[in-house]
Amino acid sequence: MESIPITVFTGFLGSGKTTLILEIIKKLPVGYNTVLLKNEFGEAETDSALARETNLQVTEMTNGCLCCVLVGQLKNALEEIRDKYRPDRIIVETSGSAFPAPIAWQIRKMDGFVLDSIMTVVDCKNFVGYEDTSYTARLQAKYTDLILLNKVELVTERGLDLVIDKVCELNADTARTIVRKGSAPPLDLVFGVDTRLFPLSSPDQSSPSSDHQHQHQHDDHCPDQVDTSHSDNEVTEMTNGCLCCVLVGQLKNALEEIRDKYRPDRIIVETSGSAFPAPIAWQIRKMDGFVLDSIMTVVDCKNFVGYEDTSYTARLQAKYTDLILLNKVELVTERGLDLVIDKVCELNADTARTIVRKGSAPPLDLVFGVDTRLFPLSSPDQSSPSSDHQHQHQHDDHCPDQVDTSHSDNEVDLIQVLAPLDGCAGYDFKKLNGFLGTLPPEDVYRVKGIVLLSVIPDDILKFPDIFPSGIPTTHTPQTASMLYILNFAFGRFTLTPITSTLTLHELKDTSLKLTFMGSHLYLYQSQISDFFNLLPLQISVHFRK
Repeated sequence: MESIPITVFTGFLGSGKTTLILEIIKKLPVGYNTVLLKNEFGEAETDSALARETNLQVTEMTNGCLCCVLVGQLKNALEEIRDKYRPDRIIVETSGSAFPAPIAWQIRKMDGFVLDSIMTVVDCKNFVGYEDTSYTARLQAKYTDLILLNKVELVTERGLDLVIDKVCELNADTARTIVRKGSAPPLDLVFGVDTRLFPLSSPDQSSPSSDHQHQHQHDDHCPDQVDTSHSDNEVTEMTNGCLCCVLVGQLKNALEEIRDKYRPDRIIVETSGSAFPAPIAWQIRKMDGFVLDSIMTVVDCKNFVGYEDTSYTARLQAKYTDLILLNKVELVTERGLDLVIDKVCELNADTARTIVRKGSAPPLDLVFGVDTRLFPLSSPDQSSPSSDHQHQHQHDDHCPDQVDTSHSDNEVDLIQVLAPLDGCAGYDFKKLNGFLGTLPPEDVYRVKGIVLLSVIPDDILKFPDIFPSGIPTTHTPQTASMLYILNFAFGRFTLTPITSTLTLHELKDTSLKLTFMGSHLYLYQSQISDFFNLLPLQISVHFRK
């Protein structure tokens, strides 16, 4: 049996991935069986409902990110698709915050599947804005087989030049193509690529191949190569992967092997320089026979002020710890040390700090016997450091089995609303149009979901850009209220009527199911709640700190 080719689509929030995929699907030969595996924020499953309207088979993975929290579930989802649909091809559409490397490695490790290509969709209207602040957006543009420049009709020729300049700063070697509204790139650019990105064969080459000449910055290696070495105090190494994502599932095996082989009094886990602490902590907390005692962060006083500005990981490590160890203090002046402490305090003013001079060590009672309260499993809402620390974790604010939001927490705020039918006659279209017009695109990036809408045919004809499907065949003046798919991105939106019998059945008791994504959304929480007349239990939030 031939391996099933897989094409992965990445791209930041609102870049138009789903719309572009649907245009590509239209160009495929009749009888070519393609299944879309989608990874979405929240529970709105908006784009999946939209895809279902085209009779495309859709499998959804929600409430987690494929590149870290759900990375272990990707294998199960792909195998289920293979067995259920027998597809000719699978298209994986990631969430807007997904890193491509762990997804690629998972696919490459599986029998019966082959990673064919990685596509990145760039929103030309907004890329210059979010590229400056989103590490994810830069990474997606940097590691791809083809950059699809989308929404070009929304920018001037000069604006398009600026976007291309930004993209070239990140990735001057990868092909780019312009995709205009209602069109799709040539299929031979998207399919049949046989990508060389993120190979498993050589961990030193897991960044794009020499033709691309890139260096991956977070997980530049494949996951399955463990080496060991021993000295007076036993050392076990886990190489070619990061404990916080690619190797997170292997930590359990390593700890159990150490316990059975060495019977230690204590195990010290030293992470790689790019590791996020939360997933590691949760793995340890879930294991019988082990207890997480403390999390220590070592700060390089000579260089911290430099890399702290550019490294999200360094800031996160300084923010979530039981003790900050100020190291290499002999390499800085007194003024320099003050600057480091100021920077550390900006990130974490509540956690103890101690200076460690060359050849010395901190008191053992500061390092051992802490019984840390960081990243508890007991309550997913409190998986960030406990109230004594009053922090909010921004990468994986949940334990793997209690998924709330994904590591996209470092990218966006989320507001989710869910309201039952409960006699609702539908939200007035004109009022909704006015409300959405008040949401500034620099703060509210996306609004996705389902809304029961009361709209008259004249308004549908008046706003063809908002209602691209026109008047539904089931729409009459007597049945003016219908469920619509709302797809809002950076100030523009469309409304697509739901006609799928399956979707209508699933949402028969729903009047509203929306996910808002952006920054500073706490400013708009009351406005959203008041407009939709929501009860407190019908709105949930997750804000970056």
